[in-house]
Amino acid sequence: MSSSVRGEGSSGAPGPEALRALSLALEQSPLAVVMTRCDASIQYANPRFCELTGYDACDISFLKIFDLSAGGGEEYLMWSVISKGDTWQGELPGRRQNGHRFWASVFVAPVRDETGELTYYLGVFDEIPEPHVEFPADRAPDIVVLLDVNGKILYTNRTVAGMTREQVTGATVFSYVPPNHQERMRGYIELAIRTKRPVSYEIPSAGPHGTTDYYLSQLIPIERDGDVIALSIATIDLSRRASQPQAPPRRSRRPARRRPSRDVAQELSVRESQVLELLVEGLTNRQVAQRLKVSLHTVDHHVSHILKKLAVPNRTAAALAARRTGLL
Repeated sequence: MSSSVRGEGSSGAPGPEALRALSLALEQSPLAVVMTRCDASIQYANPRFCELTGYDACDISFLKIFDLSAGGGEEYLMWSVISKGDTWQGELPGRRQNGHRFWASVFVAPVRDETGELTYYLGVFDEIPEPHVEFPADRAPDIVVLLDVNGKILYTNRTVAGMTREQVTGATVFSYVPPNHQERMRGYIELAIRTKRPVSYEIPSAGPHGTTDYYLSQLIPIERDGDVIALSIATIDLSRRASQPQAPPRRSRRPARRRPSRDVAQELSVRESQVLELLVEGLTNRQVAQRLKVSLHTVDHHVSHILKKLAVPNRTAAALAARRTGLL
């Protein structure tokens, strides 16, 4: 599969030199870039995307983007959003060719032709450490709601101040979500019904006495004879818990939030320091593995430890922190 950028010249269109520069930028990008057709089949993948997934350019051209999914179900919600012409941003689990799972921060946008018709989807991936997800069902929820498959509220154990259970029962859950988030809520319900698996999400909704609060919720499908007949929602009010008074902190000469400093360098092992030094040089995980003559899995393990010790979200932030604070 060719990785060059092609296009016919037209008035106002980039010239050959600009297109060559764009092609080089994609080829050398530290971020994984992929372009798919409207049926999700992969049309183009840059070298970083091939490195991230473990497939070479020839093999990956025969795949659909869903073939690289680790099966979390969130990718179908993504597709339901972008297929309507909207952009999507979030975190997704993927599976490499060798079966190992990875996580990536993803941005996907539709690409339209001169007539405005949707023709491709462009995705940009940045590898991140596997996130730790705490599900609301693991903690005592503030509110439990039972819905039918259309979002109608059948039961709630309690409501927020200013509402009665009689008022809420029989209304739709969309009535209590801001208009600009109602489509998201529909997507979560459709995803839970389609996959028959719990879906966790954060969304604003009605708070006490007409206010709007932010909630962490888990949507759980209820099945009978293999079909989803209803859904339950376990909800935690994040806004109220965040605003609860807390004990005043003890005085300390240490800063409340740890920032990377030279002291952190003492926590890094010799091998981790070597890996960080190569990250600062801009090397990918695979290039680091080749330079140090170790497996890619070993480098992934070291990078995860480095990110945790430096308290940063990704390898790019780790390199920036090392440069800014003089760790190396």
